[in-house]
Amino acid sequence: MIYTTPSHQFPLGMIMPISRRRELLSFAEAHNSFIFEDDYDSELRYYQRPILALKSIDYLDRVIYLGTFSKILSPFFVWAIWFCQNKSTESFLEKFKFYNSMVNLLNQIALANILSSGDYDRLVRKMNHVFKKCYDVFKKEFEQFNTPIKLSSNVSGQYFLVTFLDKINQCDAIKRAEKEGVQLYDTMQFWQEKADCLQESLFLGFSKIDLEDIPDCIRRFRKAWEN
Repeated sequence: MIYTTPSHQFPLGMIMPISRRRELLSFAEAHNSFIFEDDYDSELRYYQRPILALKSIDYLDRVIYLGTFSKILSPFFVWAIWFCQNKSTESFLEKFKFYNSMVNLLNQIALANILSSGDYDRLVRKMNHVFKKCYDVFKKEFEQFNTPIKLSSNVSGQYFLVTFLDKINQCDAIKRAEKEGVQLYDTMQFWQEKADCLQESLFLGFSKIDLEDIPDCIRRFRKAWEN
């Protein structure tokens, strides 16, 4: 089994190119493997249209697709969609015929109405518009730094990477920002080989930061760093 997030790799956020996707499908076919595609956050892209899923070019029927609605609707809606390969659908249904779904029928009907009415697509467009404005303000505010710094260019999802061009200590930077009321997250925890981790990069999530609060957030971040 191969697990992958081709539309939004975590934590760096890059997208798997089409050539690499075809290679992955060929590899799975050659090794009699299956690909588990986790397509989280694929709709949240600020400057480009959403990327088509790997499943959409799965001509070899090797991809098991998993998507979620919790990123768009609410974290409380822990609902997922799952597409098996054609060859395994019958076996899957047989094994799970006595399984009780945790999602009640009323919620399923409500979600179906949201999808069929177009409200879900409109919400995605609205969120992309809001997050794009927030990201643009962050980028403008960070340009005021005396310290060389850049934001990740793969603008999607609800976070971005803050990368310092000078050497930093991640733990020290996080503690200094926290004293000023700014929460950063280290990237080290997501690397199997710690030596390969980008030491100069930190996470900054912004889905819960209002547009008008961003200048103050960056002012406090700047105070923590430049002092």
